[in-house]
Amino acid sequence: MMKAYLLLKLNSLLYLFLMFLLLESGCKKDQGIYPRLSTITESVYASGNIKAAEQYKVISSVPGILLKKHVNVGDLVTKGEPIFIIKNTTAGFALQNSLLAVSKVADNKKT
Repeated sequence: MMKAYLLLKLNSLLYLFLMFLLLESGCKKDQGIYPRLSTITESVYASGNIKAAEQYKVISSVPGILLKKHVNVGDLVTKGEPIFIIKNTTAGFALQNSLLAVSKVADNKKT
C-alpha cells in the first residue's frame, strides 16, 4: 500500500512540475520590436510617369488622320474649342460598302 501511495505522490509531483514548466514557458516577457540604425543593403527599382497637377489626356472618339493642330503645348483652351481637325475616312468606306451590299441584294432579287 505504501508503494502505491509513493507512486501516486511521485506521479502528482511530476505532473505538477510539467504543468509549471508549461505555464512558465508561455510567460516570457515580450521582447518587442525596436528600430536600429544600419546601412541599406537592398535597392528598389520602379518605373512611372510624372504628370503636372492640371494635365489632361485628350483622346479622339473617332479614328482618322490628323490634318490640323489649332493649339500648341502650354496654350489654354476652353470647353468646346477645337484642338485638332481629324479626317475620318472610315465612315465613308463603311457607307460605300453598305451601298454595294444593298445593290448586290437588289441584283440577286431580280434573278
